[in-house]
Amino acid sequence: TASVPDGSFASLAGYGQGEWYVDPRWTVNAGARLTHYRYRTSLGLKAEGATPAANTYFQPMSTDDDALCSSLGLVFTARPDLHVSANVATGYREPNAQDLFFDGPASVGTVLGNPALKPERSTSYDVGLRWGPGDLGVSGNLFSSTYQDLIEPVDITVTGLPTGAPHTYQYVNISSARIKGAELEAEARFGRYSARVSMAGQIGDITSADAILRLYGVVQSKAPLANVPPFKGMASLRWRDATGRVWVEPSARWSWRTNRLPLPTPGVPAFSTFKKEWLVGDVMVGARLPRGQKVVVGVRNLADRVYRLPVGSIVEPGRSFVGTVTVDF
Repeated sequence: TASVPDGSFASLAGYGQGEWYVDPRWTVNAGARLTHYRYRTSLGLKAEGATPAANTYFQPMSTDDDALCSSLGLVFTARPDLHVSANVATGYREPNAQDLFFDGPASVGTVLGNPALKPERSTSYDVGLRWGPGDLGVSGNLFSSTYQDLIEPVDITVTGLPTGAPHTYQYVNISSARIKGAELEAEARFGRYSARVSMAGQIGDITSADAILRLYGVVQSKAPLANVPPFKGMASLRWRDATGRVWVEPSARWSWRTNRLPLPTPGVPAFSTFKKEWLVGDVMVGARLPRGQKVVVGVRNLADRVYRLPVGSIVEPGRSFVGTVTVDF
């Protein structure tokens, strides 16, 4: 684009994973992955001036980085239909081309990339349970994740500009954060029917007082983390015919209101009101044809409700008619 130089990206990774049965009821699994990232940008025109001598150019730049992530898990089989698990894992998000090299206007003003950015890193812990007695299956999971070096645009505008003048922001590794939550899923089968329900909820906070001060200009120890969805879920009931080839499934999707809004960034438009909770219904019909094709047709948002996803900024489609055809090979 006009704000990102031409260039190339390459990565090379190696990984290993193993599983050990240390006891008939205990299983240990572990893995690791090492990735090398390579970015190269080339000399290119950034903006034309009044004369060729006044043109501005992107200068060639290069970035090389290595990132390591790993995981360790433990599963205890209390009985054939009951499993308890615990896991710890590290992860990362490598800065993308926009984070590293963007240089130009944006909706908030002027944004500058930062070739010196480090990967965002995380450490996650979870414990879970799976129980499947006969035609009933239940699983639950509790998790907690911490994040370091989150990349955020920081205001670096020089002082003394006229009121209302566009600000300048640069991507910086600045925030630390924590997300914790729970997930629950259950399925029951009875005759030709199967019912399923799933629910999930999580809470996220920025946990760096210095980052909160630099990003939002307020003094407090923690603040809501942006783009963390609230409590949400779905439920469905499926009927199959005697052959198992045809099914009908009404379902419902819902989300609770987004009442943990991020702090407003000075000079940047932001949501200032809670998003409402919503509940929408869908109906789908599917069939497997004799030669292996699968046909699914249905209606989404049956009641034509007006709603937005928890972290979305646009209204979702109203009543929609959908259809798919897939073929097995």
